[in-house]
Amino acid sequence: MRVLEKRYGWFMTYEDPPWQNLDELVDSTHPEYKRLHPGEAPAYAARPHRLEFNLTAPDGQYRPSLDDTMDAVLQSHKDSGNPGFFAYDHIGAYLHVRPVKARLRDGQIVPWLSIMETKVSFPKAQRRAYDALMLVLSQVSEASHQTINPATIPTNGLMTASGEHGAENRPAREVLIEIVEDINRLNVEFFNHPAHIVWDLMYDPTFKAYYFNAHFVVVEKKGAFGATVRQQQQALSRNNHASWDLCGAGPRPAAASQAALAPR
Repeated sequence: MRVLEKRYGWFMTYEDPPWQNLDELVDSTHPEYKRLHPGEAPAYAARPHRLEFNLTAPDGQYRPSLDDTMDAVLQSHKDSGNPGFFAYDHIGAYLHVRPVKARLRDGQIVPWLSIMETKVSFPKAQRRAYDALMLVLSQVSEASHQTINPATIPTNGLMTASGEHGAENRPAREVLIEIVEDINRLNVEFFNHPAHIVWDLMYDPTFKAYYFNAHFVVVEKKGAFGATVRQQQQALSRNNHASWDLCGAGPRPAAASQAALAPR
């Protein structure tokens, strides 16, 4: 996902399921750590597989359809044997990749509702974006009984932006989008920097906790002589194919497992 994001400036969020089944996990403990700590429980991560796919863009367009791309990504994910069952949907300009099933420790596959569908409520008030974000994550954690830790986030942007934030029994991800859109508007109005915040919610099976990572996606940048150009714009003809290896993951906290998960 992050390869596509960088190439095309798409706004995409991602959420792990709670990895539990050993068939979906791999021991990611560093060999030297194992040697120095014999008998200690291993550090687990989701078992990665190589994920490749090909896409074409219509003539005269520099990028393929977002939905066609995600259909290809998820089909390749399924065909590759990667762990996890995913679907995607849209809220405004954002695309969300979310788990729809989870494999339990005993191997049973059960329906799974994204924890970002958890309803949150708090009175509308003037708040820093950072405080509003922490409030949403705290309520999701309490209601879903899942530990959520902030990991790599753009603290300066979250601390600088503020607005009237509130919610009444609304899905957390809808509220999160409103919070980060305040920062997005600030970037454009004050810094002429059209960047948007997206996030990953990564599950660490060793610590049995989620880690919330967020970063900016640069949509456009200033080119020579003040011209505005799209970030990493590339022209593709109908007969030219683009292919990527999407097995690499985004940043994880140091305490969390380091193995790559797909899709990303």
